[in-house]
Amino acid sequence: MISVKGLGDEIFEAMMNKAQQDIQEKILTAASYGQTSCTIRSKGLTPSFLAALETEGVSSIEQDNDTLKLFWEF
Repeated sequence: MISVKGLGDEIFEAMMNKAQQDIQEKILTAASYGQTSCTIRSKGLTPSFLAALETEGVSSIEQDNDTLKLFWEF
């Protein structure tokens, strides 16, 4: 029998990785169009991920409806 113990953690980790990858892609897409900000609503915006973005020069402001505006300087 195949063991499924711990599968929930692996599923969560895979979904979180995908969500954070999508955020990175949105930032890069916005930057490629010359924009210096984007608005994001995602469960991938964890405190540790936001701190990592901050070290890379991407700041955030909370907005309405559980969204964050991410912005950076050019």
